[in-house]
Amino acid sequence: MTTRLISMKAISLAALLTLFALPTLAQDQTEYQAKLEALQATIQKLQNELNDAKSQRDSLDVELKRNESEISKLMQDIERINKQLAAEKKS
Repeated sequence: MTTRLISMKAISLAALLTLFALPTLAQDQTEYQAKLEALQATIQKLQNELNDAKSQRDSLDVELKRNESEISKLMQDIERINKQLAAEKKS
């Protein structure tokens, strides 16, 4: 065989291999794209849940501070009433 014929057969073989590989590459790309989209959807869902949790935490933090302030006022009222009662017992 001549070098030219061998070279033509090598090129033909390379072309055939490429043609057989293309569907596999396209399928791999499609599967990769589907997995990537699923991962992005999962990340978005988790990000939304995280944002909701942060919002809920912030609301609960405000409520906690309000309750702590109310407890502090009630404790002061109790202390004031106890002092009044102690003063009345003395008189």
